Amino acid sequence: MAEQQQIPVTALTVEQLKQVKDTLEAEIQVLSDSIRSLQVVIRKFDAAAGAVDDLSTQTSGKPALIPLTGSLFVPATLASVEKVLVDVGTGYYVEKTLTDGKDYCTRRVKYLEDKLRTIGDLLGDKQKNHSEVSQVIQMKLSGQGRQTTAQAAAVG
Repeated sequence: MAEQQQIPVTALTVEQLKQVKDTLEAEIQVLSDSIRSLQVVIRKFDAAAGAVDDLSTQTSGKPALIPLTGSLFVPATLASVEKVLVDVGTGYYVEKTLTDGKDYCTRRVKYLEDKLRTIGDLLGDKQKNHSEVSQVIQMKLSGQGRQTTAQAAAVG
């Protein structure tokens, strides 16, 4: 397996540094979007676990409003309060007991929170790298400005 060589950022030209900075900004944006998406999914699984808890207090044959989306509910009659259908992805549903359904939601939340922490750590690293690259760009640009001023003074 090929090893990656690390080049000190101070050895790069300003143009190369700007390219690295642009790449880091794009990566930061993607990671930020991923974090927001994971947070939405975590909230949905938390809500699902809450709905399973609420269902456990209901009785069969009782009228209820069933959520199809976050804002769309349909009236129905509860046929059974012992089992739930769990969406396991890509249109597949599995019938589970209330306890198993809640456990599934809880496990998914824990898994997603772990991924959220991992992505958050990666985002922090990218932001730190972005800051360092920006500082080196500023340093090089101010150094070029001083050289230009010194050269102009020497000629004049």
